[in-house]
Amino acid sequence: MATVPLSSDTAVWPTWSAEGVDDGVTNVVSFAVYNEGTTATSFNIYIYDSAGELVATGTTPSIPPSLLLKGGTYGEAGTYGATLRTVIGSPLPSGIFMILIDGGNEDCAVLMLQFSGLQYPAPSMSSIQVAYDSSPSATAAVAAAVGTRTPKERAQSPRRSERSARFRSSMIAPLKAFRLAGTEGRSFVDA
Repeated sequence: MATVPLSSDTAVWPTWSAEGVDDGVTNVVSFAVYNEGTTATSFNIYIYDSAGELVATGTTPSIPPSLLLKGGTYGEAGTYGATLRTVIGSPLPSGIFMILIDGGNEDCAVLMLQFSGLQYPAPSMSSIQVAYDSSPSATAAVAAAVGTRTPKERAQSPRRSERSARFRSSMIAPLKAFRLAGTEGRSFVDA
């Protein structure tokens, strides 16, 4: 079993984003949300395709807040983890897409994992880099007021496209090697 820290207590924010691939067969994205806020919160999940269009949404169950302990310190809070397909009711886009997890006003820590090669005897798992982001409504309001870029515009920017292309190649090369190893009846360890 893999153990991966969500983040340190200094790396909390209400909205996080990441990019992943989830076809439901070979590649699956899962996530965990740790509620660092002071109220129970259901976190909204937004899925944007590679063109930056919002294509799916979902909501986590209510996650308990940090508990106020004696002496005025806070204790552990609630955590919820699932695959994206568990909370997103509609189909996910093909290829790479952006996942945005929004807690509104409540801070949280987020972990995202990419599982690859699930149909083979030796699948792999890696953590996906998450980044601070803005909620969709805040992003649109700020973009209109000061001319900043919306999630769609960020997705279409040359720098993001280059980063997405690097991400796709970093995901595709191991998968191709994994598929080849799988067809020859060998795993990465054997190759």
